[in-house]
Amino acid sequence: MGANLVDTPTADPRRVVEDRMVARVFTPVAIGYWKGETAFQAWALTLGLGCAVLFTIGSGVAFSWWNRWFFDALEQKNAAVVGWSVLGLIGIAVIATSAEVTLVLTRETVQVWWRAWFSRLLMDKWLARQRFFHLNATDDEEATVPEYRIADDIRWATEPIMDFYIGILGATVSISSFVGILWIVGGSITLNVGDMSITVPGYMAVAGVLHAGILMALMLLVGRKLPANMAARNEAEAHFRLALMRVRENSDSVAMTHGESGERAILWRALGSLVKRWMAVVRQDGQLTWILRGNGVVLSMIPLLLATPKYLSGELSLGAVMQLVSAYLPFQTAIAWAVDNFRALSNWHASARRVAGLIQSMDDLDKDLDDPAKSSIEVMDSADGRIHVCGLTVTNREGMVLISDVDMIVLPGEKIMLTGESGTGKSALARTVAGLWPWGSGLVQLPAGATMSFVPQRAYLPLGSLRDTIRYPLERLDADDPAIGEALTRCGIGHLAPRLDDVERWDQLLSNGERQRLAFARLLLQRPTIVILDDALGALGDESQAEMMQLLRKDLREITAITVAQHGGLEQFHDRTLTLVKAPGGARFRDSTASPSSH
Repeated sequence: MGANLVDTPTADPRRVVEDRMVARVFTPVAIGYWKGETAFQAWALTLGLGCAVLFTIGSGVAFSWWNRWFFDALEQKNAAVVGWSVLGLIGIAVIATSAEVTLVLTRETVQVWWRAWFSRLLMDKWLARQRFFHLNATDDEEATVPEYRIADDIRWATEPIMDFYIGILGATVSISSFVGILWIVGGSITLNVGDMSITVPGYMAVAGVLHAGILMALMLLVGRKLPANMAARNEAEAHFRLALMRVRENSDSVAMTHGESGERAILWRALGSLVKRWMAVVRQDGQLTWILRGNGVVLSMIPLLLATPKYLSGELSLGAVMQLVSAYLPFQTAIAWAVDNFRALSNWHASARRVAGLIQSMDDLDKDLDDPAKSSIEVMDSADGRIHVCGLTVTNREGMVLISDVDMIVLPGEKIMLTGESGTGKSALARTVAGLWPWGSGLVQLPAGATMSFVPQRAYLPLGSLRDTIRYPLERLDADDPAIGEALTRCGIGHLAPRLDDVERWDQLLSNGERQRLAFARLLLQRPTIVILDDALGALGDESQAEMMQLLRKDLREITAITVAQHGGLEQFHDRTLTLVKAPGGARFRDSTASPSSH
């Protein structure tokens, strides 16, 4: 699995650039923050941010006029005006600083709240309808490493948008504010070309537009592949993190089998893929830096050179020249905003597309779940308290038949064992009875109001205290500490009873056998109506398995249990053994060792 993830290339980079997933999927969901319950908060912050931008630009325009005021007074050696100009500068500085502080606070506040809203939305969507299970079971390429997409990609897909909003609004206002200064103060210039004289009105503004246009054309030419390369890099980052996480989560298995060399090969492939994709970004960054850095070096000199002829001819004063310089820089920067933010836009697009991919995968999954041609297993209440499975056919998401035409009746409190070769679909059948597997056809009837517990081979232990793990997934457990301690003791882990309120990484601290015993302690305390044990005793020895099964037979005799096991050995603790055997068109049951009526 890990090798497949790291070796499989991302989608064709050209597809990443050309697709419309960001506009079609990401944008309609993202703007939901400005609707519904959060609309007032979102619009208030957005408008406040816009006002802060206007005040910031207004202080810049005021500073442009201050430049003319100050340098003209300096040129005229007028000490009184110079003194007043210094006081004016202090006023401008106070306004500019206040506007900048307001801008920072408002921007970061809306970024945090928008990200939180978006993350909650996607987490709820991911957890609803057990999409997290179905997406993982079907190995959807667009939904790989969903935790990375929710935790990191949402951040990188939302935070920059506020910066873009500030930049675009600022650019628009700056252009309209400074173009008048460049046009009026700069005036026109006459160029003599041979015998011809060409007059260019507002030549400083025209020069700024041409300057930005050339930069933009160069950036698009050189950086056209950057969004695709960043998307591929982000995908490799997620796969590399997943490969490392799998080693940590399976450290006991890797260590016991001395699998370091195999894991090293997987990690090196993941790292090699990551380095390769990073270097593609690095090379383009280098190319873009030639353009951006070169422009930065000459940017401040261009307006001086453009204004020098008119200054030498006496048409412009020194104050007017400095005013033009202070107006040209923000004007040109505003026009070339997309150029300066090309890399940020590319990185945003890559992250937004990964978020959109997860949303699209969940929407596609919903279509499959709601498609009666793919998902027509009907789950309903039974009238007699029994579990009825009638005409059940189980398929995978693509429609391939795993189990065909299964009929089964399970009595209340009956203990059933499902066996069969690997790949016959035992776990899929158990998950279908539990209501987890949606693809196929047929009818499953469960006792009305039944509570169900699923115990896998590696019992899930959530973060928190030991008490939290014991009551999971219930919000509260109707058992006092002595009752919990007794259940732990009955399951052979009584030494944990004094640590009920200790917060630890219990999934790492407990051995797999202890985790399986803890899962049985949960059953003793929670007492569900139906329990499905999917190889839930594989980490225990024969004697310990017998102890746990005796608890199931005697202390939990009212619970209906379905045990999934690849091989026999536990038949004596069950009322019936049903064996799935491979057959053309899907696995089927071999005759059971006893009939339901014999229980």
